[in-house]
Amino acid sequence: ILSGLTFAIAANAAFLLITSDSGEKRLLLRALCGPRPKNMQLTGQAEYCGQELLAASGPATPQSDAQLMMMTVCNYLNSNHPLRSTSSHIQQRARALDLLKSCGFPEIAERMDRPMTDVETLERRVLEILRAAAAAPALLILDDPFSGLNAEERTRLLRLMKLQLAQRALLVVAPDESAAAELNASVGWLEESRFSSSRPQRT
Repeated sequence: ILSGLTFAIAANAAFLLITSDSGEKRLLLRALCGPRPKNMQLTGQAEYCGQELLAASGPATPQSDAQLMMMTVCNYLNSNHPLRSTSSHIQQRARALDLLKSCGFPEIAERMDRPMTDVETLERRVLEILRAAAAAPALLILDDPFSGLNAEERTRLLRLMKLQLAQRALLVVAPDESAAAELNASVGWLEESRFSSSRPQRT
């Protein structure tokens, strides 16, 4: 279904993949991050951190299934942390508070005991990114992160994404290239199952 898909993302660099919200996009995210259906066939070469993609743990992407959304903000933030099982609730809470303050969202700290279903769109997007990043992946993949945000919220989220770039690479999947300059990102297009490093010509 997807062919000619060739791009590389350097450490601490951003790549912006322009594509519509389609089955192709969802298939690509499944191939990169999983879970991969048993009948999914991947050909060609895909490496992640010097290993074959299927043999490595793979990139990270935010998760927001029903079970996770029923957690409190504090539990959600800690649910993907490597030290979760050996940390007390007090330690987990302190870690979450420090994280929210250091990344510029201290107001979310006031909602630590609320379920994820009660937080606003920007706050949920921030929490999803922070949870995915907790396991220290080399590559974080964000699917349409600016959807539903106003201009001010978009600016704040971009600030968080730039902080993430100091620690890892970002692959941002979006419907347009409006964030390319702000993230100093390389840009590619995925359209009609084909990948291109230049803007497709409209007919």
